[in-house]
Amino acid sequence: MPKTTESARVIDQATIQAARPERTLQQQLEEELDTLQPVPEEEIPAALARLNVFTRYIWDFLCRLNPSFLNPVKEFSVTELSDFLPDHPAQQTIYGWVCDEKIPYVKRGKKLFFPFTKIIAWNNAGRPANPENALEIAQTYVANHKPGDIRR
Repeated sequence: MPKTTESARVIDQATIQAARPERTLQQQLEEELDTLQPVPEEEIPAALARLNVFTRYIWDFLCRLNPSFLNPVKEFSVTELSDFLPDHPAQQTIYGWVCDEKIPYVKRGKKLFFPFTKIIAWNNAGRPANPENALEIAQTYVANHKPGDIRR
């Protein structure tokens, strides 16, 4: 590890101090909430334009924080999916979901991939069974079970 000079550390600390905001984001939001007033009808277009700019600023900020999660063509590996999902399921659980066709996935060779957009939709829908394979699953079930057959 290279040695840093004292002047380099001072510059770094000065840069850090200069970059710190005077007020925290929480303080700024509280001050703004205290001054909120209803928007007159004639000012709605301008307010929407400001909101659009602010939304774009937030989106750009999120992209800089973690661009890989905001990439809609991204595909997760099993490990990445486990880290991404809110309950952080074990890898064995994810493999079980794949085996039971409960999660959308793509298989390339021996590797499994999980498309970002489909995982978001699947998670937001309460994690239903994989709709792309539902017909195949139903046909297999009907073929293997006779009418009136009760499994216990």
